[in-house]
Amino acid sequence: IESGGPVILNNITITDGYLSIGSGSNSAGITINGGTLTLNNSTISNNTAAYGGGLACQDGCILTINSSTISDNTANFGGGIFCAQDDGCSLTINNSTISGNTANIAGGGIADGDANTGGNTININNSTISDNTSPAGTGGGLDLWSGDTTTTIENSIIANSITTAVDCYRNAGTLTSDGYNLVEAPDATCSF
Repeated sequence: IESGGPVILNNITITDGYLSIGSGSNSAGITINGGTLTLNNSTISNNTAAYGGGLACQDGCILTINSSTISDNTANFGGGIFCAQDDGCSLTINNSTISGNTANIAGGGIADGDANTGGNTININNSTISDNTSPAGTGGGLDLWSGDTTTTIENSIIANSITTAVDCYRNAGTLTSDGYNLVEAPDATCSF
């Protein structure tokens, strides 16, 4: 989805997409390059790509996920969702589940990356991020890397990461809890 008018997708399933792990920053599920997408009551599952197996939000994109499931996707960065690239991203997740995703390098559920300008904004509300996989020393559920990222989490669960990854890892940026969160095994940088 490129820049331009907003796109709204309701009640869809995107599954079994595949892009070679070395194929660049596009997702096998949905890639939003500077565009605006609202995803409602949908499932993105079993997709494989280098960045954002399920979804990649980049170059100033705006992505809102409502009442949806992002599951069983695989990528090097952001097994479920990757939020980054040149002009940052705005990612809002409401009443959704991010589970069973795998990152080969960082961010089993969600990973953010460096934003050259503009920064990344991530808001997670009333959602569950669980049973995601990432290597040791990274965030199995949530991996926050960019110093330009502002993340706010409310009434959400980040838990049960598989392997030795912590559930939430923050290398840089700002992380705020608006209350009522449960993080099972946070890194000290990600505690609420």
